[in-house]
Amino acid sequence: MSNQNFSVKAILRKDKKRIDGTCPINYRVTINSNVLKLSSGEYCEENKWNPKEGAFKGSKSSYENSLLDNEMSRIKDYLREQRSIGNYLDIELVKSFYSTNDKDDFYEYYDKFCEKKFTELSEGTQYHYEILLKRLKQFKKEIKLSQINLSFIEKFDSFLSTKFNTGNSGRWSRHKNLKAVLGNALKNNIIKKNPYDGFKLIQEETKIDYLNPIELMLIEKIIFSNFPKGEGLNITRDMFLFSCYTGLRYSDVIGLSKNDILDSETISMRMQKTKNMVKVPITNKAKLILKKYSSSGNESIFPNRCNVTVNRDLKTIASLCKIKKKVHFHMGRHTFASTMANSDVNSFKIMKLLGHKDIKMTQRYVDNSVEDLSKMLKSIKTFN
Repeated sequence: MSNQNFSVKAILRKDKKRIDGTCPINYRVTINSNVLKLSSGEYCEENKWNPKEGAFKGSKSSYENSLLDNEMSRIKDYLREQRSIGNYLDIELVKSFYSTNDKDDFYEYYDKFCEKKFTELSEGTQYHYEILLKRLKQFKKEIKLSQINLSFIEKFDSFLSTKFNTGNSGRWSRHKNLKAVLGNALKNNIIKKNPYDGFKLIQEETKIDYLNPIELMLIEKIIFSNFPKGEGLNITRDMFLFSCYTGLRYSDVIGLSKNDILDSETISMRMQKTKNMVKVPITNKAKLILKKYSSSGNESIFPNRCNVTVNRDLKTIASLCKIKKKVHFHMGRHTFASTMANSDVNSFKIMKLLGHKDIKMTQRYVDNSVEDLSKMLKSIKTFN
């Protein structure tokens, strides 16, 4: 047992050169003259590889070389541990340890995380996790949880910015979701530290855009009978206006059922995104839309129209109404809240109608009511 010798070195597989000119890097594990080659998931061009050192050319402490060193140290530590407790070292033992199905495989963990998490997330939030997965795989085809450190996060952030021209808001969204996945891994003792502890997430203050009364009236008055696909545009318009009159999100409007309507006066439902209960009095304009669609034999109030179709329709509607703003379905919720804020409705009442738990969320609409603030200041004689 004491004569069991092993070595681990990173090698460049020139025999496996890809179309882009890069070659895969393997970990060559040698145990008593028996050789096993393990994929590192890393690639390098021949002229950027130092075969003598078994590393990328340049600094030994570079991000790429640190990844290789960390992984080789992990393999060596395992073999030393197995030898110290008297286990016989062989190739199969290493294969079992380094299996891609082990708990260190990030993508396997990500899939399990999403499978469980998606049961409590809205379709919109699920979409953000799907986009994150797509971007990560474009960044790196194979990732191990043990490889994700602060340098990895910074490299990924740079990749999003340079490769896809992703702005601060988009990058913040990607990082927020990745931080949640890694936070879950930390909670389950799979990683010892969340690398985001050393990374500052910068979220730009979101501009709350909404429709003013004139723009809202233009959408209310337009007739689609002479337009192609006019029926679909009409349904989208009604759903959007219903959001403007009630503050409900797309997921809540599309999920609204007859059981959610109390005595034709109040909507009482559990919101899809937050799972909070909300009660919204039904205004006269909202009642007219409900009356139009409640006569169907279906339990759902509105026909099922996907979010992509609805937002595409709204873009068309805005163009027809000569509205310059980028109109999307969530603007209906913004319009509902901002209209109340501009009418001096108490922030806490707006908060209750929107189903917010934090007044800071509601305050965004109040702070964006610049029109009323301007009028108020102009009305004060001391300033004018």
